[in-house]
Amino acid sequence: MKKVVIVDVTASCNGCGGPDKAICVKICPANILEVRNNHPSNEKAKGIVHVLNDSACLQCYACERLCPVNAIFINPPEFNVVSELILRLKGTI
Repeated sequence: MKKVVIVDVTASCNGCGGPDKAICVKICPANILEVRNNHPSNEKAKGIVHVLNDSACLQCYACERLCPVNAIFINPPEFNVVSELILRLKGTI
């Protein structure tokens, strides 16, 4: 049985400048991340990343490793061979 991981996005997340720029959202092979504007009345707000489904996380750790502000943490932090292979195939390591 697959362990359910917790993808934790900290307050330092800035959404990388908006929904179309967030590195973690672009790189996630499971498509479980999205940028939401927490201030809908402010169109200039960049928003922060939200996790749509922790249980669908593939534990590839791409979002955690590539976040430019170190705002994403995946628990438990167990990196495995399959995760590394996924990152290598995507050309991120």
